[in-house]
Order: sequence, then structure tokens, then C-alpha cells
Amino acid sequence: MVMSASSDAIVGNVTVKDTGSRAGVIKVGVSRGGRKTGLDKRIYRAAARAVLTTGVPILTHLAIDAENEIEIFDEEGLPLDRVLFGHVDDGVNADRTRDVWIAEQGGRIGFDTFGYETELPDPPFWARPRQERLDHFLRFIGEGRLKRVLASADANCSPLGRPGVKGHTVNYIFEGLIPDLRDAGLDEAAIKTIFVDNPADLLTLQK
Repeated sequence: MVMSASSDAIVGNVTVKDTGSRAGVIKVGVSRGGRKTGLDKRIYRAAARAVLTTGVPILTHLAIDAENEIEIFDEEGLPLDRVLFGHVDDGVNADRTRDVWIAEQGGRIGFDTFGYETELPDPPFWARPRQERLDHFLRFIGEGRLKRVLASADANCSPLGRPGVKGHTVNYIFEGLIPDLRDAGLDEAAIKTIFVDNPADLLTLQK
């Protein structure tokens, strides 16, 4: 279960209101324009404190103001390997996202918009050419950062028929991305690291 850091239930054991359910991931976003407002910073700080209390990881949306994010996380004493900086590969912000620098600081990198391609009949505004995104991903992991990356298809809304992405599902990972990675020369051990070991490490509660 994913819970927004703006929820009333951000403290304690991150119980989601009165359901008895607990969040497995805390997701935090950023105001339009991509720069942290004062409220954004307060939410990120609250999220960091909740992680230190509960052991769950953080997923950020987006990663284009990572300097401010990392400064807050450092001030709160949050290890950056508990943070997945998301959407580094989308077609709008990829050029503004310092993915290598984030990884060098210890953060995890989310290449998580695979399948949103400009080759689609009606691509969403954040689409990107398929080969361009794949090359970006291969370049990133090929420079010794295999254990810092997670990959996904950002397809949670597609079954609802979201305009522009109808039919796009997480199946793309298995039907498109993994075959592309094999064709590019990645072995099964590397594929297991990306799709099994790295997610398991991130999602395991760590207090």
C-alpha cells in the first residue's frame, strides 16, 4: 500500500487512518514547476521522520529538485538508500534530472515510465522515444550502477482507461523491456538484480 506523506497518518506506525492497514511505501511529490515550496519541504521532512520511525522506504515524484530533497534527508539522518527517486526517465524532465549525481549520493534511481513512447498512436505528453529511453537506461547501469536502479512501467491508472495510455500495463516490462535488455546483452543475473533483488531490498522494512 502506498500512502501520501501529506496524509494525517504520517506519524507513528503509518497506519492508514482507521483501517488497521499500514503503508509499505511513503510517496512524496512536488508542486507544479518542479521546485520545492515551503509546504513541499515540510512534507518531505515529515516523510523522512516517518521512514526513520517505521522502516518503510520513500518514493519521490519527481526527481528534478533532488538537491533540496537530499539536503532535507541528510538533515534528518535518513540514509539515501531508503529513497527511490522516481521518473528520472520521463520525456519531460530527463534532461533536468541529475540521475548520476543522485546515485553518487547514495540514492536509488527509478526508471519507471517504460512503455510511454512517442511511437504510440496517441502518446501522453511525458512520452519518450523507445530507443532513447532504453539507451539512457543501459548507459546508466553500464557505468557500475546496476544495484542503484529499479525499473517499472508507471501503469497503475491504465486499466481505468486513462486518456492517451489505454492498453498500457505493467505487462510491458515482461513483453517489451526485458526482451530488449536481453537483446542488449544483459545476462539473467543482471535482470534478476534489477527486477527482483533491488525491489526486495528497497521494500524490506529497515529500522
